[in-house]
Amino acid sequence: MANKPTRPLAYRVGQLLAVAEIGMGREHDILLLQRACSDPDTLMAKFAPQVTGWPGPLQRRWQAVMGTMADAPSGAFDAAGETHVRVGHWHERTQITRSIRVQEARQQLGRSQADWAQALGVSVKTVQAWEQGVNNVPEEFEEYARLIRERAVTDATRSPDAPRT
Repeated sequence: MANKPTRPLAYRVGQLLAVAEIGMGREHDILLLQRACSDPDTLMAKFAPQVTGWPGPLQRRWQAVMGTMADAPSGAFDAAGETHVRVGHWHERTQITRSIRVQEARQQLGRSQADWAQALGVSVKTVQAWEQGVNNVPEEFEEYARLIRERAVTDATRSPDAPRT
């Protein structure tokens, strides 16, 4: 038996909305959020043709969520459904921005994915999956990446004669 999504359909609509907002550069667009709650099938159809122009990780996230949308909604969600849309939207935005921040930290330090994986204590495949939008970055790894970057910046700005602590 195939794994069925455990999240409500409205939650997944929220995920698609977050990906679409970021892909279109329309972040925190209240009108899109209202449209997702009142007419989700039209909203999904509107963005589907534009997905090919988005960065690869966003395309993969869109496709992964769309793959769970066999029973695509038609018509407006009730209040509980709207809550699920908002939570899905928030969660997906959080995951996408976390992935971007971890990748940017690696790039700012000029590290390869292999070096970065070793620094974070994960496999190279894990780093690749994060950067490609396949897997979510756990919160603690985002924080760890931030600390590594801050330490590198601090070490780089420290004078060569200063004692290390």
